[in-house]
Amino acid sequence: MKIVRYLHGGRAYYGVLGDDGTIERIDGAPFDGIRRTGERDDIASVKILSPVERPRIFGVAYNYRAHTDETGKEQPSIPVLFMKPSTAAIGQGDAVKYPSGAEIVHYEGELVVVIGKQARHLAVESALDCVLGYCCGTISVTGLCRGRRASSAAFSRARAMTHLPRLDLPL
Repeated sequence: MKIVRYLHGGRAYYGVLGDDGTIERIDGAPFDGIRRTGERDDIASVKILSPVERPRIFGVAYNYRAHTDETGKEQPSIPVLFMKPSTAAIGQGDAVKYPSGAEIVHYEGELVVVIGKQARHLAVESALDCVLGYCCGTISVTGLCRGRRASSAAFSRARAMTHLPRLDLPL
């Protein structure tokens, strides 16, 4: 099943993307279960939005060993986590806005995991029960000033820019 969030007639909806180029609307959000309304919209007449409104975005740096090796850095012994602001998630076709002073921009394709349920202290075998779906993301990693990205503050600032990851359809 391919779930999309889209704008039609000035209103945002969730829907299930069909093979025929139409989207069948879902009543409410898919996080509480999928209840199809029977209403359909043509994909050509809608604007695809970011899959989640105001998401909390977490990333894991240095998760691709070959890239870490290319840079000559040591592989971290524990995951290096970072956050991006909710305004960073933009929809398909939206403009990517680079901050002034950005000197180096790298593009990285990422697997985006959309968590659909609030949870805490889960058993490992229950973790995937909280996943709503997956989508592709394009993350732009920006070096603000040459040589400053090595510090933790510069790393966080570079990773936390708004309008930089694009999340592609569908979930």
